[in-house]
Amino acid sequence: MKGSALARAIERVAMVVAAVALVFAGGLAISLPPDTALAAALLAFDPGSVDALQDWVLGWGSAGRTLWRFGIEPLLWRPVWFLPAALGLIAGGVALTLSARLRGQRRPRWPL
Repeated sequence: MKGSALARAIERVAMVVAAVALVFAGGLAISLPPDTALAAALLAFDPGSVDALQDWVLGWGSAGRTLWRFGIEPLLWRPVWFLPAALGLIAGGVALTLSARLRGQRRPRWPL
């Protein structure tokens, strides 16, 4: 079964991504002040990074302007741990969903 082997591989990759992202988010939350925004952390790491990101995204035309205004800019004002934590939760959900599908449908333990 090629499909189940692929699903198992994706499940394992999603589990690893979830674990790494959640540990990274926890490390950022512990080591930095709680109100440190992602933009401030990026600017401390590389002073031109936010401008370079903005120029790159705005180069996509009207879709880039919309993405910057409603997608990327709000994330830059969130705490620095928010993005890796969200990625970890999403990857964990993907891994749990795939593992439930791979095990197949089970009868519930309680009567319905």
